[in-house]
Amino acid sequence: MPNGAWSDDLEPFVKARVVPDGNAFVLTLTAGARLELLRGLYDSQPDVLWPRIEVAAVALLARGGPDRIAGWKEQGAARLAVNAPKTEVHWFDTPHDIPLFAPAEVAAEIERVSATAAIGPGSESPTG
Repeated sequence: MPNGAWSDDLEPFVKARVVPDGNAFVLTLTAGARLELLRGLYDSQPDVLWPRIEVAAVALLARGGPDRIAGWKEQGAARLAVNAPKTEVHWFDTPHDIPLFAPAEVAAEIERVSATAAIGPGSESPTG
């Protein structure tokens, strides 16, 4: 694919979403399910939803990927800082599918934020 839109790092992602069917591969999600997922993404209103989060939250973003997308990620992180200033942004030096490439680090972030949420609003994070 042109402009670095495809590289070997996407292979595990693709393989996880297909099953063998004779000499072919079949997607694990039906066309209807894929359309519903895409519609949900398209119709979501992140600028409205992020500020409504009342518990500890973190946005996990990947630095890896095509250069043309890096600017969009940076803009999104900047908008998040304005719209939801209490939400942390954690950048990973991985391709897009962060849990495939840094599962232990993602789990640690989830545990850290969960522990902060369990303490309650107004409390400091147990990690400082």
